This record gives sequence, structure tokens and C-alpha cells, in this order.
Amino acid sequence: MGTLRTERILVKPANDNYKAVKIACRRAKSVRNSANYIIRQSFFSEDEKIKSHSQADKQLKREKGIYKILPAAGSQRVIQVLGADWKGYFEARKEYRKNPDKFEKKPKPPKYKKDASTFVMGRHGFKIVDGYVHRAKALNIKPFKMMSCRNQKQNSKAGIETTVQDIRFVPVGKAYFIEVVHQTQEKPKYLLDRKNALGIDLGINNLATIVSNQQGVHPVLINGRIIKSVNANTIKTVPVSGHTGKALTLKVNP
Repeated sequence: MGTLRTERILVKPANDNYKAVKIACRRAKSVRNSANYIIRQSFFSEDEKIKSHSQADKQLKREKGIYKILPAAGSQRVIQVLGADWKGYFEARKEYRKNPDKFEKKPKPPKYKKDASTFVMGRHGFKIVDGYVHRAKALNIKPFKMMSCRNQKQNSKAGIETTVQDIRFVPVGKAYFIEVVHQTQEKPKYLLDRKNALGIDLGINNLATIVSNQQGVHPVLINGRIIKSVNANTIKTVPVSGHTGKALTLKVNP
């Protein structure tokens, strides 16, 4: 059984995919907010049963308009993530009623997104060829390189055929992260041999002294006097004001 890991790729304004990623996140916000509106309306209504994310998904599919601004797999996955957020809210609310002291404040239902929302595409919406991710043409995303997987076909079966589970576009300030959620093979567990020892002693004149009881591992002594001297000289000649951030010149008496 494997472990889920996340590979992150930073997308800045100069990146070829920046504009397309930005549009995808804004469209994801619209899809998420539309589905959230349906759920919140039922949640705050006294006469209506709370709708699930799957019911909201079906309703938006019938209305067609907002659902089609993203590939169907993308809209569906965005709403599934919203459903997970609502599930987390209900679990937190239940726990809050039992143990309110565990919380700093009362849990609140998922809110609407203002500018952009995380766009999520499951394994049905992309394929990986020679280490490059190819996405739906509707998003105008150019193939981009990733390190976690070499090849994976679109609509791969869950389990053995699937390494990459999700690909997410996450807004961070004026930039974005492409997050590749992938599964790694579980590494074998190594037992520590408590007879093996390595000692590290940190100091000033001797920055570090390292010794081991293993044959072939030679002691290491790192001289810290040079660093100490440079640091002392820098403090004397280029002090910096904490208020203005400007370099000050102080006269030092010999």
C-alpha cells in the first residue's frame, strides 16, 4: 500500500500556462459558489432538507450554463471537494456540541469564494505521456512537465493503473501552484541499530565537532574562528537600524 504525496510546481506570471491556470481557478470559483449556493439555501431553510453535493451537481448539470464553463470532469471534481468541506463542517459541528472547549470558536459552514478557488481535476481529466501532463483542450493548458509519474492513461482504473490521483491549481497571492497528488510505493521499514552512534558538539571557536563509533568514519572538526571573526567585523562596520532598515556607520574606538 502506498503513501499520498504532493509535487508542487510554481506558476508565475511569466509562465506560459499562467493565464490559463488563472482562468481555470476563476471558473472553479464560479462552479463552487453556484453549488454552494444551492446547498446553503437548503441548509438555512427551515422547510427544506439539506441538499448533498451530488444533488447540487445534478441540478447544475440540468441547468447546463455554469457547469459547462469547465470540462465536466473538472466541474464534478470541484463540487466533490465542496462536498468534503461540508462533511468536515458537519463533523466539526457535532464535535463542537459535545466538546466546545476544543474549539476557539463555533464552526461555520463553507463560505463563498471571492476571487479564485482551487481547481481540481481527477484522473478522468488528464493523461501523462513521457512525464508531461496533457489536460483537457477546453482549458488551453499547454503540456507541462512533472516528476512524479512517467506515463498514465486517461480514465485509468483506480489502484494499480493510477499513480497520480488529482491535479490541483491552487491560487497563492498573485501566483499559482500546480499540485500533483500522487501515490508512492511504501518504503521498507529499517530498524535502527542502537549500537551505532554519532555525536555532534556545537560550539563557537569549534563550530562543530563530529565523532562516531563506526570504523572508517573519521572525526570532523569545523573551525568556527573565521566565521566568528567575519561576523564580529561586520557588526562593527555595518550595523543596521531596526527602525529604518538603513545601514549606519559607527565610530569604533580601538
